[in-house]
Amino acid sequence: MVKGHILIMSTKKKIFPKFFCFFLFFSLGIGLFCLLLSCKSHIVREKLSFPPNPPKAVHLYLTADVEGSLEPCGCKSGQIGGLPRQAQYLLKSRQSPYLVVDAGNSMSVTPTRYEFFKWYYILQIYEKIGYDALNLGQNEVALSSSQIAQVTEKMPIPLISANVLEKDTSELLVRPYVIKEVDGVKIAIIGLVNPKAKTGEGIVLADPGTAFAKYLPEMLENSHLIFVLSALSIEQIAFLCKNFPQIGMILNTGETGTHLPENKESVVVSSLTAKSRYIQQIRFAFEPSGDLAWVNGGNVPLDESIQDHSGTVYLLNRYREELGKERFYLEQLGNSKEKYVGASRCSMCHAEIYRSWKQTAHSRSLDSLKKKNNHHDPHCLKCHVTGFGIKNGYEGEEKTPDFAFIGCEVCHGPSSLHTFHNNPDQLRPSTSHPNPKKICLECHTWEHCGNFDFDTFWARIAHPKK
Repeated sequence: MVKGHILIMSTKKKIFPKFFCFFLFFSLGIGLFCLLLSCKSHIVREKLSFPPNPPKAVHLYLTADVEGSLEPCGCKSGQIGGLPRQAQYLLKSRQSPYLVVDAGNSMSVTPTRYEFFKWYYILQIYEKIGYDALNLGQNEVALSSSQIAQVTEKMPIPLISANVLEKDTSELLVRPYVIKEVDGVKIAIIGLVNPKAKTGEGIVLADPGTAFAKYLPEMLENSHLIFVLSALSIEQIAFLCKNFPQIGMILNTGETGTHLPENKESVVVSSLTAKSRYIQQIRFAFEPSGDLAWVNGGNVPLDESIQDHSGTVYLLNRYREELGKERFYLEQLGNSKEKYVGASRCSMCHAEIYRSWKQTAHSRSLDSLKKKNNHHDPHCLKCHVTGFGIKNGYEGEEKTPDFAFIGCEVCHGPSSLHTFHNNPDQLRPSTSHPNPKKICLECHTWEHCGNFDFDTFWARIAHPKK
């Protein structure tokens, strides 16, 4: 939700006496060791000469927690979000001078081959948009080190993180930070992720405070301002704010939810978790000294007033075509104690119920996906077919046409034992599910069906008892 604009007064940075520089130089080894252990920042350097005519305001565009969301499903009108709108806004509506960054978790939470394939297309779109920096969040570090290396080898995407390391070598997996020049002002942007995140094969996470301290001297030497892109906890953010007053702004995602820029100690902190529904637009300006003079921001909803970007639509269409070849929905299939038999077999004994079901949208549920060529996308299929993700369930419309809809067994469970048993009265499927509402709400979420009322819609699909 848009909370309005927040004005943040300038924050003066703490300057230590010059003799302290000599002291640090004289005892460099001991000083660095103590610094890395305590993560307490007492680093001083001569500032870069700040440009005499810096920009009156810089526009920063933040995305975060996209989590593999490509575009609205189209199940209802008025849905917001989607990469085609995100690309259109960032390419056509951004104001100069600008920075475009992502705080992390552009990939989905599940590190499957399908989600990695999708993430690769998301990064292609981000590359076309011209992102200045993308942090590795908790979702990305769940991949293997070889998968992340594969991405960086194939495209010049500016992935950053100062505390994501290769397990065997303890070397950085991606660059720790980038320095972007905006009308003469050099801004260092460093990435950090929560070290408690679950990691994939070949990845280890260092302490974020220690990692930041390691690269702080060189960032201070080569930039006028330091920004942090992070996927950290509230406590970890508080630690950075307290111990590193050299930070100008922290842009976080995940645990801290969504809020506009606000002061934490002497550091400006902003946060976004949006699943590509919003872009956070932040404006800031400088004091003559180079410190931040003021910061304000707002969340821009990616609603239907923003048209789809044609180049992004083209890439997503190519993605859908590739999905048809890959058939990811046939991977990692689970087991079921019973087999699915299909609605046509149910009709042999329950003809009246079957005829009633045929009049509902459930019997044509795959058609809505085929209209947008989404009928090979596992994310969509799970709510539009019978027996999704099960070895004896849906295996494609041609091979298993009797599962290519929301059939009887989605609600009543697989029915092979009931169908073939000599005495079916003694072995019926779960026709009286203890919580039918829970089954419906697994797919009829607010995101897909904002006006879904169980009692109202249940009446629409109610069928005869026999």
